[in-house]
Amino acid sequence: AVTFLAVAVPSATVIMYTDQLVLPRLMGIVRRLDRVPSWNQAAIANWPGIAALVTAILFGSYGSGIMPGQDGSPKNGWGIVPLEAWALGGVLYIVLVFLVARSGSREQILGFPHTDGVAAVESPDVGG
Repeated sequence: AVTFLAVAVPSATVIMYTDQLVLPRLMGIVRRLDRVPSWNQAAIANWPGIAALVTAILFGSYGSGIMPGQDGSPKNGWGIVPLEAWALGGVLYIVLVFLVARSGSREQILGFPHTDGVAAVESPDVGG
C-alpha cells in the first residue's frame, strides 16, 4: 500500500535536487547555499516549487487511491504512480521556472532572499 509520505517527501526531494542540479545547467539560475538569510531577508516562498509539489502530491495521491473517499487501491493502468509523481514534480518545476526565468521579478517568484547589493541569482562560470 502506498502512503502519503511515499508521494510527498520524494517529490519535494526531486524538486530540490532539480533546483540545485538541473536549473544551473539549463537556465543558469544558481541558488546560493553558502549563507542563510535572516528572517528579514527571507522570501515568502518559491511559488513554482510549491505549485509543482502540490500538483505532484495530488496526482500521486489520487493515482495511488489514497485521497479521501477512495478505497485505497491504486488506479489500474496508471503504472508506478509514486515514481510518476516524483518525475511530474521535477519536470513541472523546470517548466514553471522556464516560464518565469525572464521575468523582472523572477527572484521574488523563485523565493530568493532579499540581499543588499549581493546578487542572489548568479550565472555559473562557464568555460572558466
